Amino acid sequence: MSDKCNQCQKSTLKWITSRLEFPIDVLTCSDCGHRQLMEDWTPPLSPLYDNSCANCSAERKGQLCPSCGLSEEEDLQVHQELRALVFDGEDFLAAARAANRIGRRLLALKLATIAVSTEVPHRSEAARALRIWLLSAVGEPKAAYEDALTWVKISEEPTSLAWGSFGQQCEHQDKLADAAEAYEQALAIDPAQHIIRVRRATILLDQKREGQALQELLHTLAATQEESAMIGARAVAERLCESMDKRANHDGIMELLHALGSQIDHSAPLLAYAAYCTALAGNGRDAKALFKKAQRIEAHLEIYERVQQKIKPLQTGWRPW
Repeated sequence: MSDKCNQCQKSTLKWITSRLEFPIDVLTCSDCGHRQLMEDWTPPLSPLYDNSCANCSAERKGQLCPSCGLSEEEDLQVHQELRALVFDGEDFLAAARAANRIGRRLLALKLATIAVSTEVPHRSEAARALRIWLLSAVGEPKAAYEDALTWVKISEEPTSLAWGSFGQQCEHQDKLADAAEAYEQALAIDPAQHIIRVRRATILLDQKREGQALQELLHTLAATQEESAMIGARAVAERLCESMDKRANHDGIMELLHALGSQIDHSAPLLAYAAYCTALAGNGRDAKALFKKAQRIEAHLEIYERVQQKIKPLQTGWRPW
């Protein structure tokens, strides 16, 4: 396959997933928009069961798939040929990940689907989670939700990964109560899933369950300082501070800011709330320093005027004798 566009001759080809009636992988020139190659593999959209055909995901009821007509041997052969397009080896999950990295998401979906039934248990779980994510990524959110729901329903003991995948798809369907419950199930199995805990805190805040959201966030901050989790934690903390500020719950804000520690230095809103609470406590000098830090990150925020109003009397009220 040429690495240059047939139309403009530039080396700017990349894979994207587009949609007609179904998703297709398209090799597209990012410079002139020319579509050099299209791949419209049969998308396996139905929820997976133990006897599902990997090619189309319909349930097998005999030797041949009632939907696409492939036998199990032909099904495997088809996917071996697809695997060879992107990967030099026999690992279907690794091939699916390789296809996804280069943007061939429909091909990745095909490979992840067969990996569910051919990999060892823990890798089969990873393949199922990848498959669900890919269904959503190629524009099939309903299929992703139904597959995630089926996964937790047919599993004797759903794992943390299964519950986490289901929670994510519930979020995409705006089923926030179900998402919060699914994440709670995932955390009961594996409390160290810090990103899931942050996601649950976000949902709880969306549901006006401020106290529970605060507790989830405090739990996360006490358990980890991993940057991947802290990015989400800071975003939730900013919203929590705003919510608590509206109710004049400044003790709650200070508890959260204390738990965040140096993490507040990455956020102008958090520094601003720290400055405001510090000024409320009568410490104008430290409040001013925190306020200046916030301004260096972001020049204008709505809360700044209130911070200045609290700091100004502390600066002008002192008279040396």
